[in-house]
Amino acid sequence: MTGRVLSGWGFFLVILLCGMVHPGRAIELPEAPPGYSWRQVGELKAAFLVPGGWRFAPDRTANRVTFHITAPGDSDRAGLTIVAVPGPEEGEGGVVPSRLISALYNEIRKHRGFERAQAAAQGPFKTIRFQYRDPSDAPRFREYSLLVANDRTGTFYVLVFRAPLESWDEQWRTVAPVFDAIVLDDEI
Repeated sequence: MTGRVLSGWGFFLVILLCGMVHPGRAIELPEAPPGYSWRQVGELKAAFLVPGGWRFAPDRTANRVTFHITAPGDSDRAGLTIVAVPGPEEGEGGVVPSRLISALYNEIRKHRGFERAQAAAQGPFKTIRFQYRDPSDAPRFREYSLLVANDRTGTFYVLVFRAPLESWDEQWRTVAPVFDAIVLDDEI
């Protein structure tokens, strides 16, 4: 695989270049870090790291693909949710993904005090990432979100990691490598 590595805020995105991956063919991936394995998502031509022992569960609907990556025995308290909404079929209209993720970010910002936030362009992708504590929950939680939009294809991704404050540091050390190595095709 020939790709580009795009970085920022402890995150890099490997973009598969046009024509490098064909449907139904496995993506060539770098070696997973010790304690992690790759899970490929064929219909998205994407791959995500999964920590050893964590569950990777798909949940597909007609207009989106959702995956949950959860720690053993901790599915209600901590985990990562990945939602991908593929662009419209050729010739169909649709919402511009970068505007959609901006609107989502602005709506969340109205109700949450962010600990940190950043927007960036990374190749054909526009990204917004932010982190906040949710004091309304009992126990209190922290969330880290990454919103990714590809206006050329109409596709957007929402990745949200949530964990209780008391276990955040430990859980984040485990899940941060997942955010540090996301493989997405720039044609879908």
